[in-house]
Amino acid sequence: MNFNSLFSGTLPLPVIEAFIEAQKDKDSVEDLKQTRLWQACQEAGIKDDDKPLTVFSFDTDKIKEYVFASPKLPEIRGGSKLIKKLDWKLKRDNSGSEIKEILGQFDLPDEAVVYASGGGGILIVPAKQAEDVAKEIKYRFSKATLGATVTCAWLKVHPMDLIYGYRCLEFGLDDAKKIIEKNGAETLSEKWKNKKCFGELITILSENLQRKKGEPENIPFFEAIPYAERCDSCGMRPAKEKAYDDKKICEVCLKKMRIGREGEDRAEDMRAIGDASEGRAKGYVGVIYADGNGMGAVLQELKAISDYRNWSRFVHKTFQNTIDDIQKELDICGNVFEKLVTGGDDIILLMPGDKSLLFSEKLAKKITEKLRQYNDNEISDDLRGKMGLGVGVLIAHYNFPALYMVEYAEQLMKNAKKCGKPESAIDFAILTDSSPVSTSITDLREELYSREHDDAEEVWFTKRPYIFDEFVEFIRTARQLKTNVPQSQIYFMRELIANQDRRVAEINFLFQVARSKHDKGWKKWISEVTGEKKKSISADIRKLIWEEQPDKNGNKQIITSFIDYTEVYHFIDKESVRYEKTA
Repeated sequence: MNFNSLFSGTLPLPVIEAFIEAQKDKDSVEDLKQTRLWQACQEAGIKDDDKPLTVFSFDTDKIKEYVFASPKLPEIRGGSKLIKKLDWKLKRDNSGSEIKEILGQFDLPDEAVVYASGGGGILIVPAKQAEDVAKEIKYRFSKATLGATVTCAWLKVHPMDLIYGYRCLEFGLDDAKKIIEKNGAETLSEKWKNKKCFGELITILSENLQRKKGEPENIPFFEAIPYAERCDSCGMRPAKEKAYDDKKICEVCLKKMRIGREGEDRAEDMRAIGDASEGRAKGYVGVIYADGNGMGAVLQELKAISDYRNWSRFVHKTFQNTIDDIQKELDICGNVFEKLVTGGDDIILLMPGDKSLLFSEKLAKKITEKLRQYNDNEISDDLRGKMGLGVGVLIAHYNFPALYMVEYAEQLMKNAKKCGKPESAIDFAILTDSSPVSTSITDLREELYSREHDDAEEVWFTKRPYIFDEFVEFIRTARQLKTNVPQSQIYFMRELIANQDRRVAEINFLFQVARSKHDKGWKKWISEVTGEKKKSISADIRKLIWEEQPDKNGNKQIITSFIDYTEVYHFIDKESVRYEKTA
């Protein structure tokens, strides 16, 4: 990272040179006021309480509400593209980036960008320009999107704070040692030194930004008098022009629609994506919502500006390249595949429903592997092993409201993250026309998949969410079931499991197995799942439909994956694919 360019015009050259040197030997420093950097600051007239720099953060507010305000696919795509105006790299020369233009307006170098992606970012800005930069970002973004807002926050810092942590000269290692000695602790000094770094600034700045988000300064307002005709797309603002077969839409939706239709030929509506699914899955759209596990902990371990910058760019590049690679591998046509911006390391993807489960599996596997292989000594092996991906997959008919699709997928992603830590995990749901509707996936599952048995045992008709290795095994088993057993028999067993006494279902399952030939049907499925060729029937195969395991309170519960197998039946193929488990 070129610190000469970053601080040129803000800090004197001797201070910049001392700053570069201090980056290299940070961990060996015991007394901050004996460092060359502190002495250079003193000679340049930068006092201990002077704050000539700011660590500056910005983030788009309520991205999903803006992008998915309308159910129309061109407007969803256009809204996502407009949010990306705040990204750093739109094209190789950065053309079209509002941040690039703002830097030029204030004579700030490219190095001022620590990262800018997903509608948010972090900059290093001179303190005297921070307020003006914030006003310009808000103005340009509001003008570009018409309906979205951005929140800015900044932290004024001394040059030494960028290396040794927030207010390091006001309360530094010497002060910490006094407290440690007074309280009889011996190991806290090293922890204190590890905490006092650039990562501490990011943590404090993030808290400040969230606080400011809760106190919005203004909200875009489009007056709609009682008799004004409302937008046929979003239903919120007054209509302006005709579009979509003479339907009138507002100024915001019109701009999003035009941006969304620019460039190559793309799907015009959700139906086009759903109809790209094959067989009984035709008409169904898959929504994947994914978010990294352990990302926050990684950021707290990164000690230098350059470390943070490199990590942020690595994550962004890894996610984008992996998504593109899997799209090609699964041969998903580009006009029915959408990458939508959500902010940070979140991912939202739209695709044909019959591709989404396999896509999510490959995504979790490849992202996890690449994150753990990141070559940086600042990240401990323990933390590296905890990095992964939480993935939510929602499959629904194309006429299901887009915003609710995304909200359901986000809930599934959060379920997966809770289940998977420190591993990757996947949760999914399939909504059909007959599925009951609820604002909560948890409530929906309580209604559909939970039952109290006669002997007071709790029975759960789903094992979701699955940690990654379990999901791989689940998909493999479901495919083998689809390949070997007639659909009518599978659904007959589903009805018995879901609606009959558990023991009645077990007896019927054993009967179905007994009447099938050893190389066909249920016996073939059992031999492939267990890896054993059994001509005789044994009681242990009942575990393929029922398992006993304790719940979170230690109480006994009965659980089955069989209903899950039947739900994914139309969204997986019969091909037998060999999977490798992730580390």
